[in-house]
Amino acid sequence: TQSQKDSLITTMIGLEDGKNVLKDSLSLVDIAQARKDSSLMRKTIRLNRLLEKEEEEKGKEKLQLSAYAFGGLTLSLPSTNTSFLDTSLQGSEKSGHLSPNYSGGLSVHFNSKILFSMGIVRSSYKYSNTNISTATMDDRNKILNFQGLDRDFEAFEERLANFLNGESTASIFQQLDFVEVPVFVNYRFGQNDVGLQVLGGVNAVILIDDTIYVENEAGNEFRLGKASNLNAFTFGFSLGTGAFYKLNDRFELELNSIGKYNINVQDNGALNGATFSVGLQAGVRYYFR
Repeated sequence: TQSQKDSLITTMIGLEDGKNVLKDSLSLVDIAQARKDSSLMRKTIRLNRLLEKEEEEKGKEKLQLSAYAFGGLTLSLPSTNTSFLDTSLQGSEKSGHLSPNYSGGLSVHFNSKILFSMGIVRSSYKYSNTNISTATMDDRNKILNFQGLDRDFEAFEERLANFLNGESTASIFQQLDFVEVPVFVNYRFGQNDVGLQVLGGVNAVILIDDTIYVENEAGNEFRLGKASNLNAFTFGFSLGTGAFYKLNDRFELELNSIGKYNINVQDNGALNGATFSVGLQAGVRYYFR
């Protein structure tokens, strides 16, 4: 009948509407789930980044190895109360001179602030006794017979007199050449690319050469010989400050000022044999990653 047809049509329309409602409900559920998944993904990404940063920070605290190479100048600071040559020169006027220094070595970084280093340094200690009288034969023989001088065979009074050519005073130079094996600790301030540091340690000091000579007014040199009273091996102490600048993860620039005190450089205690010097060195450090 017509009424049955109308009822069937109504039922079908209801089912279609219900289907549409169900589809809309499912779409809303999908959207909510997608939003939840997106939020979870963002949280996961943030967590991974935090974990990576934490691992990176932990890596910084692990032991690291670096190598350094420095070069610079050392200024010797002789005491007026010290003489390696003769007790008659104690209290006389002295001048310290500049000499080059070179160093290289390895460092172990315990963390971003503390590193332990060991290396090799090539250095010199050079000074002069100034205004030494050379006017008479006795003055010149006194120089040639200094108690700390191992005189060369060619160094005798007549040759020295000819070299000085009537000059009444001259300067007597002494240069000591060393190889040092320093063991020291650096403490750094700050964790930025630019920072400051302090360093200190002990040095094994090995004498490799020395020379004593007279210099005339023209700047020419007359070799007298070598020192006869120096220890071939001794120890010293170093203390300094510096700055560093990191170029990248592997390379770093450094500039340091260092004071050194070497004890018992000579074996004659009456001549007060210690040396003190200050130096400036600059160079590069390479990190093994």
